[in-house]
Amino acid sequence: MTTCFRKFLVETFGLERLGEGEGVLDVAGGKGQLSFELVNLCRGVRSTVVDARNTDTINYRKIVDRHKRLAVKRRAHLRRKQPDFDEQNAVPISVDSIPYEVPGHVVAYFGPDLWRRDRDRDPDREKAQERARESWERGYGGKGRREREATTSTTTTTTTEGEKPKEKKKKKVKPGSRYRGVAHDIVSGTWAAYIRQQGETRCLGRFGSEVEAAKAFDAASLEAFGPEAKGLNFRDEGVGKGPSPAAGEHAGGRHHAVVMGCWVCGPVGRGGEPQRAIQPAAKCDDGVSGYSQHKSFRCPHNAARSGEQIRPRRLDPEEAARVIAGCSVVVGLHPDQATGDIVDFALETNKPFALVPCCTFSQTFQDRVLADGKRVSTYEDLLTWLRQKDDGRIKQTTLGAPGRNVVLYRTEG
Repeated sequence: MTTCFRKFLVETFGLERLGEGEGVLDVAGGKGQLSFELVNLCRGVRSTVVDARNTDTINYRKIVDRHKRLAVKRRAHLRRKQPDFDEQNAVPISVDSIPYEVPGHVVAYFGPDLWRRDRDRDPDREKAQERARESWERGYGGKGRREREATTSTTTTTTTEGEKPKEKKKKKVKPGSRYRGVAHDIVSGTWAAYIRQQGETRCLGRFGSEVEAAKAFDAASLEAFGPEAKGLNFRDEGVGKGPSPAAGEHAGGRHHAVVMGCWVCGPVGRGGEPQRAIQPAAKCDDGVSGYSQHKSFRCPHNAARSGEQIRPRRLDPEEAARVIAGCSVVVGLHPDQATGDIVDFALETNKPFALVPCCTFSQTFQDRVLADGKRVSTYEDLLTWLRQKDDGRIKQTTLGAPGRNVVLYRTEG
């Protein structure tokens, strides 16, 4: 989908148009795949990602490695087509010779307060944006970053006529820690660290935050076990509580150590549910909390499990304001809650845009209404609602990729 959208942008707007001013503004660009392709495969084009994800959680290593491999193949193919090419004496192309550039990132949620600054404040619009931001946090920003205590809606059981229906309430999901050897005390609101040595569990104290407890656990683990702490099977030594010996291998039973995930990824899923252990455990075992695991580039969820991590450059507020104001085209590939704001920004600033909508978020944006008064509740309604923002000038086409592939765009500014 990303490559198809990038080719569409080049064919529709042209390299010269995309490269004007501060370049392309990639809203809700996530890990930066689209911007990376624009910067490295489109001559003279710059692109900047606007996304609320912290740059510390973004690693371009996998994208860069793939880019280098494909570049080597392209160069080798072009070299073989040369009439004087001598395959026997040809020097192999090194991946280290392939240049690349990582796009800059604006770490912010894209909304009116970002591009309007202190002018034209709209209280109703700000409330809508706050709802969108909260929705984004639940889906992306809250992964392992805050306590979860989610209460689900009640369910009613069917009964015979005359009987009072019984309501069953699902239990609250207790907040869990994203670190190994760390437990949360709901009553006191503190975080405790526990270490296990020679079959006995010892409390290391109570702390005000998860990170403090995790660091205390790491220090005690390294002191007790030395450098070998990173290779410990922490089911037996190192952590306060391990899986049941009867647990299956996939859950870290007799033959594998359980892997709970790192300090960025959680052991808790997006909806507050415990994540399954990850296999194979041997690749992820470090015997410490998971904070050190991620810092040591051993995160089981990380695209680059070893080696150098490539972080994007985070733009300061002044540079971010200049890039947003001077961008040539604003784009969004499945930008979720920022979909409507992309069109609003383009219309207010008179800029061309291209957008591939995805989710409707009808519960978050209950104030979205079509021209005929119908509430926006389906994907087709969303497309119609977006086109009606500038009826007659916003065009629609389809990308040659599966999934939500409808593009809404406006070429004139």
